[in-house]
Amino acid sequence: ESLGNRTIFFWRDGFSSGPLPLPKPFGRFDVVAVKIFGQYKLWFSTKSSHYNNDVELYHNPPLIFDILEDPGESNPLDPTKYVEMIESARTQVEEHKASVDWTYPLC
Repeated sequence: ESLGNRTIFFWRDGFSSGPLPLPKPFGRFDVVAVKIFGQYKLWFSTKSSHYNNDVELYHNPPLIFDILEDPGESNPLDPTKYVEMIESARTQVEEHKASVDWTYPLC
């Protein structure tokens, strides 16, 4: 597998739920997006910024962007055309979360 095609997981703090314990004042951490198949980025949740208490927005189906054609991520793709990719990304996110050693210090 080339580095360009590997899956990259984007973690974000400030969530009301997530697998990591609540580190005050930042909120829980969770996977918010996945870069998959080299050119696509799927956003499962969004939030305005770090370290604030606005509510996160979950996307089902996720927002999908072709980051080679749309690097500014301003034009979401039609999720009905990417059903298999969405399912693959969801499976990879769950497997990734299950593989993390939550007892290991993150700092």
